[in-house]
Amino acid sequence: MRDRMMNALHAQGKTINDFVDRLNKFTIDPQMISAIRSAHELGYLVMLISSSLKQG
Repeated sequence: MRDRMMNALHAQGKTINDFVDRLNKFTIDPQMISAIRSAHELGYLVMLISSSLKQG
């Protein structure tokens, strides 16, 4: 599913830099950052999923 979604975004002209720019624009609770780091250190694959795919 991830590959299919990434291919669809690439077909729309989206690039890695577009994702980086978007990630730098949103805020995240420091406790969430800590939880993500802890999960990653334990070997879990961490993926961010958003339900707000369209800009208003």
